[in-house]
Formats: sequence, C-alpha cells, structure tokens
Amino acid sequence: MTTDPRQLVDDSARYIDAAIDPKNNYFVPVWDAVLKVVPTWNVLLDVGCGNGVFADYAKRMTGCALWGLDGDPEVLEWAARLDRFERLASVQDFNSDMLPIEDAACDFVLSKDLLEHLLRPEHVVAEVHRVLAPGGHFLVHVPNHFPLHGRVKFLLTNNLDTYGYFPGSELWSFPHVRFFTYESLCRLLAANGLTPILDLSWNFSMAPYLPLPASMRRALAVRWPSQWAGGFSVLCRKS
Repeated sequence: MTTDPRQLVDDSARYIDAAIDPKNNYFVPVWDAVLKVVPTWNVLLDVGCGNGVFADYAKRMTGCALWGLDGDPEVLEWAARLDRFERLASVQDFNSDMLPIEDAACDFVLSKDLLEHLLRPEHVVAEVHRVLAPGGHFLVHVPNHFPLHGRVKFLLTNNLDTYGYFPGSELWSFPHVRFFTYESLCRLLAANGLTPILDLSWNFSMAPYLPLPASMRRALAVRWPSQWAGGFSVLCRKS
C-alpha cells in the first residue's frame, strides 16, 4: 500500500490482495448486504485500493465509475494494468495529505483495512467526509484484534498478532498501529460527520472454542460485535 515509512502502512497488502480469488471474494456478502440498502451509486472511491479486488464486485453490480487511491506506485501500476479503475491517484501520506479528490465528488467511498495502519486515522475519515456528496455513503472495514478469542490468544502467547496477519513480524515493526472496538470505530465516524446506519460485522463472526452453529455465532456478533466479530464493517451516511 505504501513504501513511505512516515505513513506506517505495510506493503504486504499487495500479496494479500493477490491471494483473493475474485470469484470467491470473502467481502462479497458485505457488498450484497450494502446493495440492499443502497442499490446504486455513480462514483465509488476506494481509499487504499490495492489492486481493487474488493471494490471490483461493487463496480460490476452497480455499473459505477471506480476511482482508486493508494500510496505505493508499484501497486498503482498493477491496478492500472487490471483495467478496473477509471481514475487512479497516489497519496504520499494518508496521515496528513489531502486526498486528490474534489469536494463532494463521490457518492460512495470504501476504506478496507487501511485505518489500522495509520497514526492519524481520523485525518482520512475527515477527508472522506469532505469528498463525499451530501447523503453519500462510506463503507469502512477494520480488523478486530481483541474479541474474546483474540484476548485469550494474547493472554496465552503475549503476541499482538492474534490472527497471524503478519507472520514473523516483531512487536516493534508490527504494521497495525491503531486498534478498534466497534464502539470506538463508531465514535470516530460520528465525530467526523458520518452516521453509522448498518453494522455488517456479523459477517466476520467467530467463536472457535465453542461448537456453536453459524446462526448463533451471527446472533452473538450482531449483539456484541466487539466480543464476537473478527472485524468491523460499518456502513455510514454523510450527515
């Protein structure tokens, strides 16, 4: 995603994106739920786009224009070769730079697995508010390192990487520098004029130590996402 050390975003995302089969994309159920609430839009901006594998499904389902922003020139070159984007641009530092997008130019913004890499995630969220048209929507996803399962693993291993996102990474070089609960993520969004309207974190429900049926895992994640979801996906509307 970036090679700029000021930005603290690890470039392993390019390999994670590359491993995703577009025909078996785990983020598709999230999009399907979003499309029931917001069935169409004109411009989708993917902030921290990587190769665009997560946004491409939404583009194909809605026929929207897809714009992408990333901090890694090699990733942007790769994305351009895939012919998914109508517009691509580089952001040198997501912590402080304005996004190279005009005010109110987009009616939908996606940010997937970006905020946890930034020292100042609130800057990107404020910029998302700026580039969204009135009434536009923002879909954000961040990992949850410390649901009940993650807390047990951390207690037993003292390893911050509770789900093995970055094998071999040291504590002093761990790429995730900000951590969220569902409640703290919603406070961040609301503080920047983005009203959460749909929690889709149940798509990432987990209870690995308990032989629970999928329906019960989902019910637990719906009621207590910070305890039972491995990641938070929240759809917001610009206030």
